[in-house]
Amino acid sequence: MIKIMVATCLRGKDEMIYDRYMPDFKSLLQQVWELWTEATVEFGQIHHKNSFTADMGYIPPLYYTSLRCRDPNLRRIAIDLLAKAPHVEGAWDGQLASAIVRRVMELEEGHTYEGYELEAGVMSPLEMGGSSLPTVPAAARVNNVMVTPDPTVRYKTAYRLTKYLHKDLTGRLECNVDSYDIEVAPHLQAQRPI
Repeated sequence: MIKIMVATCLRGKDEMIYDRYMPDFKSLLQQVWELWTEATVEFGQIHHKNSFTADMGYIPPLYYTSLRCRDPNLRRIAIDLLAKAPHVEGAWDGQLASAIVRRVMELEEGHTYEGYELEAGVMSPLEMGGSSLPTVPAAARVNNVMVTPDPTVRYKTAYRLTKYLHKDLTGRLECNVDSYDIEVAPHLQAQRPI
């Protein structure tokens, strides 16, 4: 993940640059997949719905991959794994993060993959072939996601999505900002320590 972040940190508003790093996203997902598989074999099904750890684990790299990897199959694997992380790692809540990135994916992809058969969830990232699917257009890609918890409602969070669409007549990028509320059902969200 660090390799991708460093290589793309000076990208400006160009979200298409992430497409160059599909092999790295695939490798990252394969590593998480293998660790997850080992953990479930070693410890049984992971059911830590009420657990909290200050350490970072699966959630941040899966969240980053879910936002920046636009290969539809790899992205769905990342989101599925993220949804299976029913705990909190520092400020990262697996259920909330998966709900947010799933909505971002739906907004970006729109009808792009209607009629296509997607492979996600069926196999490990390593078993997946190269994708010959259409690419999510640059104008549909979200550049920034800002998440703001609602302090008055425990299971409600607002998030704001920013898309830089195209240059206007003066040469400046036009920006489209949309705000959304998302609620995660109490039985799905990990309990935060008080």
